[in-house]
Amino acid sequence: AGTAILSAPGTIDLETTVGTLTATSATLTIDETNGLILSNVTVTGTATITLTAGALTGDLTAATAILIAPAGINLDTTVDILSAGSTTGGITIRETDGLALNAVNAAANPVSITLAAGAITDADAGNTLNLTGSTLVLSAPAGIGTAADPIETATGALEASGGTGGVYISNTGALTLGGVGALTGVSSTANVVVRPLPAQEVLLVGRL
Repeated sequence: AGTAILSAPGTIDLETTVGTLTATSATLTIDETNGLILSNVTVTGTATITLTAGALTGDLTAATAILIAPAGINLDTTVDILSAGSTTGGITIRETDGLALNAVNAAANPVSITLAAGAITDADAGNTLNLTGSTLVLSAPAGIGTAADPIETATGALEASGGTGGVYISNTGALTLGGVGALTGVSSTANVVVRPLPAQEVLLVGRL
């Protein structure tokens, strides 16, 4: 598969079999048959990228990103709102600024989200899961969740750094703090609140 370079002032909506995609548009919908590298993909609105197989890598700028890649996602992003899913590979996001999460689900694989600036927040209301993965590593200088609207998670192990904004997590199931990556447990110069979702039991093992 080769490289596709696309530009349109409005909508791009394509079924593709390409190796690398460069695109600029108002909205972008790509249904790709296999793995895809994003190179300078810039969308002023919503980017919806669905892979039938393979992994999604590269860089993406969009207001909203909706991403599906069975073998995993590894991206540098500048997006406001993120939804993402994988089945056999992990999800790694390196974001330039604040990020609001809908559902990010890596099944039984790890999730890592690192922000250079801003906070990780909940994009939906209620107790809908924002993050699902075997392990979670989260870092955001301005905080992770809020007291009024924590990040809802389903994981067995968590590491998080909330900078000056605190860490607010509601987890489903037993939870170990630390022992995942380079971070040390769960930390912030503000409040750290890790609790179960309603009607769930939780076991905290590790250190705050």
